[in-house]
Amino acid sequence: MDEQTRKAEQSRIGKSNVSRSKSHERRVAHLLTEWAGTEFRRRRNEGRDFQTIAIESTADVIPVTSDFRFSVEAKCGAGFSLDGLMASPYKARFTEWWFQCCYDATLLSETRQRQYWPLLFFKPHPNHDWIAFSERMVDLLHPKFENLDGPGTSPTGAYLRQAANGNHVRLWFPHLTFDAFSWLGPVQGNVSHSKRHKKLVDLQLHPAIICRWHDFAATVQPGALFYNFVPLQSQPKVEGTDNGVHTM
Repeated sequence: MDEQTRKAEQSRIGKSNVSRSKSHERRVAHLLTEWAGTEFRRRRNEGRDFQTIAIESTADVIPVTSDFRFSVEAKCGAGFSLDGLMASPYKARFTEWWFQCCYDATLLSETRQRQYWPLLFFKPHPNHDWIAFSERMVDLLHPKFENLDGPGTSPTGAYLRQAANGNHVRLWFPHLTFDAFSWLGPVQGNVSHSKRHKKLVDLQLHPAIICRWHDFAATVQPGALFYNFVPLQSQPKVEGTDNGVHTM
């Protein structure tokens, strides 16, 4: 392959990856809008100066009028492996994603002077939507007790029934806890988004809760996870949208 052909192929792959990432971000915005009942959209301004962060956040996906307690990162690349995370937690692909998510949440918290938590959407399989969030904020989660009457064999239903009966259930949906980040010490990551001009930063990562988005959305009330909540029906109709949900 000659140099011109190689560059053309790299350009094609790069454009394809960008298009796939934008499509995934739009999907995440739709999932959050559907769950929360308030509109989310892709963040279009990629800057990270003080004013941009204060207004637009650092997240890939942001609420249009509400103030969400999370900084949302959306990753659709391959490479997630529980075995890789256990074997090499400093270098695993998940750690790279989680580092960026935690770093962005830290920037947003420092800029707005209130606590924002990392929320990572990722795809262990092309057809599956999973999330990771900080174990430190689980006390903010409240269950949807209206979903108690699910199938008797449902793990989620069993968790919810335990919580409704007053039994000590910290989380009421199937999940994995990866607490190694709390005792491994700081993890180093590149925050420049450039491989040529790296800016390496050491950051203490949050211990992570990992679960399916379906289980989280079906059983967690959204209201307490907003500093300010504006219902979808209260938001002005935007030209080129369907019921206020951006389609671009």
